Parts: sequence; C-alpha cells; structure tokens
Amino acid sequence: MKSEGIVSRQKKGGIFMKMLLGNGRLGFVVFAALIGIFLFAGCAKKGEAASGADDSGWKSDSGFPIVLDPAKQPKLKIFRSINDVEPEDPNENLWMQKAIADTGIQIEWITAPGSSAAERVQMMLASNDLPDAFWTGIGRNHLLQYLDKGVFMPVDDLVAQYMPNLRAVYEKRPEYLAMSYAPDGKLYGFPRVEEMKGLVMTPGPVYIYKPWMDKLGISMPKTLDETVKVLYAFKQAGDLNGNGVKDEYPISWDYAEGWDHIFGWFSAANGIMDVQTGFHTEGNHLLLRDKKLVYAALDEGFQKTAILFHQFYRDGVLNPDSFAPHATGSSLHAQKLQSNLPMIGMFQAWGTEGRFTNTDVQKGYVSMPRVQGPKGKTGYIRNNSELTDTTLAMITADCKYPELIARFVDYCMIPANSATLNWGAEGAVYVKDNNGILRWDVDESGQILKPKFGLEWWQLRGYSTIWGPNVILNDYYETVVEYPRDAQRLYDEQAAGGKVELLQEYEAVSPRVWFQPEEQAELDQILPQINNVYDATLQRWIIDGGAETEFARFKTDLENAGLNRFLSIYQKAFDLYFERLEKLD
Repeated sequence: MKSEGIVSRQKKGGIFMKMLLGNGRLGFVVFAALIGIFLFAGCAKKGEAASGADDSGWKSDSGFPIVLDPAKQPKLKIFRSINDVEPEDPNENLWMQKAIADTGIQIEWITAPGSSAAERVQMMLASNDLPDAFWTGIGRNHLLQYLDKGVFMPVDDLVAQYMPNLRAVYEKRPEYLAMSYAPDGKLYGFPRVEEMKGLVMTPGPVYIYKPWMDKLGISMPKTLDETVKVLYAFKQAGDLNGNGVKDEYPISWDYAEGWDHIFGWFSAANGIMDVQTGFHTEGNHLLLRDKKLVYAALDEGFQKTAILFHQFYRDGVLNPDSFAPHATGSSLHAQKLQSNLPMIGMFQAWGTEGRFTNTDVQKGYVSMPRVQGPKGKTGYIRNNSELTDTTLAMITADCKYPELIARFVDYCMIPANSATLNWGAEGAVYVKDNNGILRWDVDESGQILKPKFGLEWWQLRGYSTIWGPNVILNDYYETVVEYPRDAQRLYDEQAAGGKVELLQEYEAVSPRVWFQPEEQAELDQILPQINNVYDATLQRWIIDGGAETEFARFKTDLENAGLNRFLSIYQKAFDLYFERLEKLD
C-alpha cells in the first residue's frame, strides 16, 4: 500500500504518537525512526503479505510472514510457565503451530511448571542469566524491583514502529495506554485486555429465593424498606422449606471468603457504595468522586448500614455463621446452600453454578434488581480493570532482535488470534461458522465443548494455547467471536441486577495505576493494618453493636493505621494517570 505520512496518521487520531511526541527525547527519537521507516518501507495492512526483506534476507520488513527463511533466523529464547495438560514443548501447541505457519517465527522455549515458575524467574533475574523475553510468569513487581538496573527493555519505539494492531487498540482505548506507563514514563512489556461487557467490573448478583416470596404472596421489593420487610417476612413465616424445623435464615454472607460483599450492596442505598473487589484488596472500600479518592467507611451511610446489619443479626435474620472462619473446606454458609432443601432467602455470589447439590433449589434463586433507599440505589461496582495486565510479556535488554518479538506480539493482537490465544485454539475450543465467527465446538447438549485429545472440555483451553499478551474488545463479539458461553448466564443475571446502570453511575478505582517502588513497599505495609481495623470493627458492630457510639473512634483508628497516607499515595498515582490521559485526548 501507499505509505502514509506521519502527519496524516496524527490527523487520524494518533493518540500513541501524541504521547510519544510529548515525551521529550524519546518522542524525538521515535519520531525520527518512524519517518525513516515510513519513507523506506511503507505500511503493510493487517494480514497483508510481507513486503521486502532486510539485508540479511531472512526476515521481512512488514506484514506476515515475519521470517522468510526460518533456517537462517537465530532462535529467540523465551521463558514461559506451562500447565499440566499442555505439551512440554509449546511449539507443539495447536495455537502455536498456526502462529509458526503464519509468521515463520522460531522460538526456543525455556519452560517451567507453574508451581516452580516464580522461583525460576527470580533465579534468572538474580543471576542475570536472561532469555530474550519472558512470556508470562513475569509482572509489575519484577519490573519495579529491577527498573533501575536496565534488565528490561522499554518498548515505546517498538510499539510505534512495528505494532500497528496494538497501536489501533490504544487509539480506541487511550485509558489502557495511560495505565501502561511505568513510573519512569516508559512502556515495558505488552498488555492483556479481556473486555467482557464489564463482567468483572461488577460483583455477582444478589439472589433471592422466589418460591418463598410466592408462598407468602410477596412481590419483588422496589425500595430498601420493602426489602427489609421481605427478609423479616421470611423470618416470621418460619419453616419455609417444610422440613418441620425453623432452620432457615433470610440472609447469609460468606464474609471470610472476601469475594462478595452484600453489606456494600445495602450501603449504597444509604448514600455510600462500599466496594469489595476480591482480586485487588488495595481497592476495597475506595471510590472516585470527581477524580478524588474517598474511603467508604468514613461516610455516615456506612455507619447506618452497620446499624441495620446489627439489627439483622440480633433478630436472627442474618445467618450467625456468616462470620465463621474457614481456612479449608466449605464454609458453613456454603454448606447451607449445598443442603437438599432451601435454607437461605438472600445471598450474593459470583453465579450459582457449583454451589448447589439440588438443581431444583438452584433454579428458585433469581437476581435481585436494585432497590431505592433514602440516599441512593443498592448495588456496587468492583475496582477492577479489564486491562488485566500491562506487562504480561517483557523483552530483556539482552535481546538482539526485539523487533521480531514485537511483531510476533502484534500478530497476537489480531482480533481472531487474540480470541484463540486467550480462550483456546481453533480446532480445540473453536470452529468458524459460515460467517467466519469463532464459536464453541459444542457437544450434543449445546452447552459444553466436545471432549478431544483425551481431555475433558474444561482442559482444552490450557491444552491448546500458549496464552500471553492479547486484546479482546467488546466490539469483537459476533463480529469475530461469540461471547463466552460459560459466562453468558452470569452476565445476564448481573444485567438483571442493574449492571449497565451501575457502570454508568460509577467509575472504578483501577488497580492498574503505578507507584514508585518505595511507595509500593509502604502501601504493602499500611494496607493490612487498615484492613484489620475495618474487618475487626465491622464484625464487632454487626455482632455486638456499637456503631451508634463508636464511629468517631473508628475514624481515629483508621487514621492511626495509616489511612491518610494510603489515600495520599494512591491519589498521587491517580493524578498522574489522569494527567497522562488528558494528554491523549
């Protein structure tokens, strides 16, 4: 194709170029390099045949294949961890076999089982016995630890010169680019993005057992007061499961699991969304208001909700086993769900699959819609990001052919390649329909994958792909790949619980902001102290009471635990993120 000038690319919305050109000396170097490349080589479209070759004759200038003569290419040494079901040599992997055929790339994989991969990576870094790149098994903590030692190669210029597919992603989602810059203002490594219409951005639904409501002639509540009345109606009715014993509880909570936070669902109705994130505990109880961080437990709405939950506990509405510790095995809360009869009227969970032994009981639970309270509607979001990693693969400073790795990663960024790299190869997990859309290769039930290669359906993903940097965007669904079938039911239940509205109302406190190494160390020290104060106080208030009189002392305890310093460090990181994002607009 005809080469485009750098200016015309910027006019088309060159967000990545804008960031580079505003990045001082680095921007100038990349700009000069790009001018030379575009004038000399032109530009290849995604999937276009490779054009030309360099002086050595074994690699192309652009497009695919990357390597024209694989016998002449010095093999790249790349480390990755492997799982129990995949081939020992990743080159025998189904996804990788197609990638080799498409790109010609030659990789000598250095592998370690997942159980020992972290130790192997640390030994390689400590001894400076480095591969050309790490492909998984590496992360931000490693980068921060070795940031000033020159171990990892910045990839800003590689992205600009060799990665049109990744640049296109950053054009569509500038927030992902803004989140990817390390504390020194450079890019290291390559991202993984898994947009699933916000699946991980809200918690699992709050479920209510509708057959009990029908039995009592109760309609679905629309307000917080009506919701409380439903729970008390369950309590007062007694023996709703018909076993002759009043062993049911209107509401239950698996507090120790730390995954779902039904308290936060209620607290939003009192004016404060108390977030429980699950994966990223540093984001628990934080929310953004006008780009400023707020700690939810400092709000009077938190106090009011604690008073309500103590009322539930005192009156036998809340399952007293909600706070029972469980280091191993099923919690007492989970055991009640696994009973042959319905035992719980309302609970929150990341879906109902696998939680019940009696599927008829499972079918009785429906997703609660949001209800109106005195100062807002119930529900909360999670402080997650669909940018799940910014450094899933990183090139080391020892690599002699970093452009080959960059171009291979950009091959991974082609939408269909990303889908199969992330969820499983074509021929194992996917088949293409008549319109070229990737769909699960399902068995007769239409619900699960056909078992292949002597494996169960749920093992096919790990068997058939090398995983690694990839991008799944929402607009790929039904244009490139179907929405994952095993997540569809959960998404639909979330949607019935007000998911779309929640995501419009609130902005997540992303865990992808960066901290200086010394700041991260300080956060790691402060956060457990803050969480200990929060957890101990909330449990005591719910079980014994005291929220009415102890709220001021609670705030002081949080301050003494380091909350103000924690918020200061976090706010600084967010200010920098917003500053970078504004430069991209």
